[in-house]
Amino acid sequence: MLSNGQPQHRPQPRQDIKPTVIPESPPPPTKRQTREAPVDVDGLSSPTTRQTRASARTISRVRSPTPKGWSESTPGWRGQWRNSLVFPAEGKSRATVDLDDIPRLDEGQFLNDNLIIFYLRYLQYHLEKEYPGLAERVYFHNTFFYDKLKPSRAGGAINYDSVKSWTSKVDLFQKDFIIVPINEYSHWYVAIIYNAPKLLPQPGNPDVAGAAISSAAQNPISLDYDRIITLDSLGGAHSPACQALTKYLVAEMMDKKDIAIEPPKSLGMTAKDVPQQHNYCDCGLFLLGYIRQLLQDPDSFVRNIL
Repeated sequence: MLSNGQPQHRPQPRQDIKPTVIPESPPPPTKRQTREAPVDVDGLSSPTTRQTRASARTISRVRSPTPKGWSESTPGWRGQWRNSLVFPAEGKSRATVDLDDIPRLDEGQFLNDNLIIFYLRYLQYHLEKEYPGLAERVYFHNTFFYDKLKPSRAGGAINYDSVKSWTSKVDLFQKDFIIVPINEYSHWYVAIIYNAPKLLPQPGNPDVAGAAISSAAQNPISLDYDRIITLDSLGGAHSPACQALTKYLVAEMMDKKDIAIEPPKSLGMTAKDVPQQHNYCDCGLFLLGYIRQLLQDPDSFVRNIL
């Protein structure tokens, strides 16, 4: 499922216009799909489009001239555009790609929120259709979730009130994999909250969550403990994001279950040996690739990146 309560929703497409049909099986993201894009959960569509610039990180490689993209080299395509691309064609959790999003699919461009959300919704739809049991273990936050949640200043409190209604119909502590796509400083990466149910105190042993966290720190490759794993195609670590997401889980447990626990101190870790980008623009493409691989076999994927 994806985040329920979003800041605002896109207007529904006109009833007299038939949405463009999407193929049945999800192809892997290609080099043409290199642009920063959005994802919507329980309505994977994005309220607004994030403007994306080059990553603030420095990549030690000479930048070659960007070739002319499809949108530039294909005259007249804008005149043939009839309506927004909507997926799935029916239902509440729909993602939308508009005409102005298409040039972001050109080589050398950045995926934006609309494109990221669209492909994530595509993956989620086929997961639910083909592997419903696995789909029940996975929850997708959308690309605007972390923007709303993160502290407004370094070391500040998270903005839990701005997102607490987004999961009003979902129990995150029944989900083994919570996917959080994040854009910071015009760079995309993803955080995977793994084994959230392990945070819950067990009957008769209220300190079991803290004991599990301590054991996880001593045994980082075990799958028996809860973690927040970040996957970054530039290899960066993201301790502040992990800390914010940890505080979010604590606040969510208190708000939804009326259970208070001490904020864990060692949940965050950086994924090992994941594919890395070799340019300045493909971070969104790598984010989608990471998530696509995760959904093929989540348990094995997590074991391989610890």
